[in-house]
Amino acid sequence: MSKLCGLNVVQVREELQKRSLVTSGNKEVLVARLREALIDEGKNPDEFKLKQIKEQSERQSERQTEELKQQIKEQSEQIKEQSERQTEELKQIKDQLKHEVQQQRFFRRFRQRTTSTMKFWLTRWTYVMVKSA
Repeated sequence: MSKLCGLNVVQVREELQKRSLVTSGNKEVLVARLREALIDEGKNPDEFKLKQIKEQSERQSERQTEELKQQIKEQSEQIKEQSERQTEELKQIKDQLKHEVQQQRFFRRFRQRTTSTMKFWLTRWTYVMVKSA
């Protein structure tokens, strides 16, 4: 029995995938496909070692881990930049609202003072008019 037959379907598919070969089919078809690929590579399928598969899988896993770390780093930087932009936008909005509140307070005081002044002069005018009549 070939050492390839001792592999499970997942392992055979991984080997086929590494060689960019079709990974569909039952175990017999997959093993035959891998056997042909190994022969094409000049390797003896009967001497195929699972250790090689494990080492290759570990290297691939390490590469994928490094790629994921890089992606996480890039996404983290993007999130940080986005957070800084949003913080700056919120600060601008806060300053704008503060300015609007100050304007509203000013106009409220102005109306109150204007109303008080108008009442004073209206009362004064009414008093003068009544006195002169």
